[in-house]
Amino acid sequence: MRELIDYIKEADVFKPASKQELEKRRKDRVPTAEGLIRCIYDQIGSDNQDDSEKFYQFYQGSSEQHKAVIDNVLLYLCGWTMETLYKKAQGPEYQDED
Repeated sequence: MRELIDYIKEADVFKPASKQELEKRRKDRVPTAEGLIRCIYDQIGSDNQDDSEKFYQFYQGSSEQHKAVIDNVLLYLCGWTMETLYKKAQGPEYQDED
């Protein structure tokens, strides 16, 4: 998780690479972001309750700046912040809050 946060902080994720830059990266075997979200979803599929709890505790212990980064990633991936997801995970009575 720490690596993801560090990458997001350092990467200019909103600046798309040109076709020429993508080709150069492929030729030089530099990793590209193609398939990144698919990989994230694949890895999330192996989640268990302990992973969820660890992730939430990591979030709770993070600085406000890091919480904002995590929330922005979650908003991009699924449309909800950590706090909303946490409430939804508590049970069906929270499913219709949004």
